[in-house]
Amino acid sequence: MNICLLVTPKAIVLSGGVMKRKILYQMVRDSFQEMVNGYIPCEGLDSFIRPAVCKDSGILGAALIR
Repeated sequence: MNICLLVTPKAIVLSGGVMKRKILYQMVRDSFQEMVNGYIPCEGLDSFIRPAVCKDSGILGAALIR
C-alpha cells in the first residue's frame, strides 16, 4: 500500500510458492482495500494485484535487473 501511495505502479505482481494458493490473492486484495480506506480508488483490483505470468518470474526478474 505504501508503494502505491508513493509511486502509483500500474500493477502489483505476486509470485512464489505460497502464492500458488489462489485464495491468497483475494485475501491480499481485501487487505489492501481495507488499508487504503478510501484514500485512493480501488476499482479493478483483480487486474491490479495479480499473479505472475510464469512460475520462475522472481528468478528471471532478478537476472534481468542484474
